Parts: sequence; structure tokens; C-alpha cells
Amino acid sequence: MSKSPIQRVHVDRYLIAEILSNRSIVDAVDQVGSSIKDIPNSEPMLAKVLGQIFEQIPAQRGSVLLAGPHTKDLEPAAFRGNPFEVNSKIATPAFREQTAILADNVLCVPVWLYGSNLGVIYLDCGEGKTFTTYHLHLLIAIAREIASPLYNMRRIHTLQVENDQLSEYAGVKHGLIGSSPAMVKLRELIGLVAASDHTALILGEMGNGKGVGCPSHPSRQLPEGSALRRRQLRRDSRNSHGKRIVRARTRRLQRLRGKAGENRDRQWRDSLSRRDR
Repeated sequence: MSKSPIQRVHVDRYLIAEILSNRSIVDAVDQVGSSIKDIPNSEPMLAKVLGQIFEQIPAQRGSVLLAGPHTKDLEPAAFRGNPFEVNSKIATPAFREQTAILADNVLCVPVWLYGSNLGVIYLDCGEGKTFTTYHLHLLIAIAREIASPLYNMRRIHTLQVENDQLSEYAGVKHGLIGSSPAMVKLRELIGLVAASDHTALILGEMGNGKGVGCPSHPSRQLPEGSALRRRQLRRDSRNSHGKRIVRARTRRLQRLRGKAGENRDRQWRDSLSRRDR
């Protein structure tokens, strides 16, 4: 059985627009997008995407390979089916040249966002089977659909890691940076106040950092189990309950106003019909 020639297609916005003119591909892509819209992390999202791909494309095994955070080397991020070795002679040019490749039983497309190559989706359908051009176009469209949420998830994760590293390096526990005797004393004072049930008044000029030591400030992490922590949780709970009551009353007023408006309209129509008679 002779092998089919390898198809290479450069992926750009013009090709995406042409592919999305196919209604069946649009429906399949919408299904993938709906299935991942509420997934906050990249690993479960990619696993879900591979599951959706296997329902649409007859692959036996597949993998999503992403570029490392500091290198351009592809690393496996998710896979489905039996473990297998990815052909780097196909995956690497697909990633670096933003090219979709169809080679008999292998299908590889880039995952890219404008100005950023994220990785590739690599599928294998096994010996004696082949993919079609339709499968190629469908996988290109799916890769384009997941590129934006994947980029955002990885960016958020990178920023969180960097923030944790900087906080650990600076020794930040109270949102206060510094190791002078005055700062050490201030931290001890904050700890004493947090452990008590007393109300504290912080004085100072505007902009000198009073809020950094305030329990309600986002950067201020109160100790678990402290009196102020319990008080803050109770206050947050009351505020949340109050907001729910306000929302419920607002909805009730809206319903009542709607019914009153319907009654007025009905009375007006009845008066017109009586006058016409």
C-alpha cells in the first residue's frame, strides 16, 4: 500500500476563516468551547479537549505538547490512549513554522495565538489507517479555539508562581517589607492586636501605608483562629447574607411592578373596548 504524500498547510487567520465557513466544523468547535468554558486550569482543560477530539476524529492516541516557560522545547502536557513516542520531525516544524501536517496516520497542528506559539496537538490513528483533510481542518479549528483560554491560564499560573517566589524571597507575611527594629516592633504589635478582640485605630497621613496593616486590606493575611479573623469572617458572612436579602427583595419588587404594569395595561385596554362599544 503506497503512502499518501505529506500535506503541509501554513496556519494563519485566512486559513482559519476559510475553514470556519464549514458549518459542521463550526458546530464541532462550539461543542468543544462549551465543554471547557468553566474549567479554570490547563491540565483538566486539555484532558477534556482530547476527549472531545477523540469523539470527532478517529485517533487511537494523542497528545498535547506545550512549549516550556523558558525554552522553546515541547513538553507533553496531556495525552490520551497508550503512551507513545511523538515524532519530533513532525511536531517540531509544526510548532516552529506554524504549520499543520497530515502524514498518513499522523496528524499534527499548531496551537497558536497571534504573536505566540503555544504548542501542538499530535494525533496517531495507528497503522493501516489514515486521516482525511476534513480531520486536518477540524483539528486546526479546535486548536485555534483553545489557544486563547490556554494562554490566559498559563499566564495566570506564571504570575502566581512569580508572586509566591517574590513574597517568599522578601519574607512578606503582613504585607510589610523590611527588617529594621521599627518594622520588627510593628509586626509584633500587629500580631498582638490580631490575637485580641480589641478594636484598633491606626492614625497617620494619607498615603503612608495605614491600610497595609489593616485586617480588611487584601495584602493583610490574618492568622487562622485569631479573634480578628473570626470577627472578619462573621462580618463577611453578614454582608453576604444582607446582599442576598437585598437581591431577593429587588427581584420581588420587579415582579410586583411587572404585574402592576400588566394590570394597568389590561384596565386601559378594557376601558378602550367599553368606550368603542
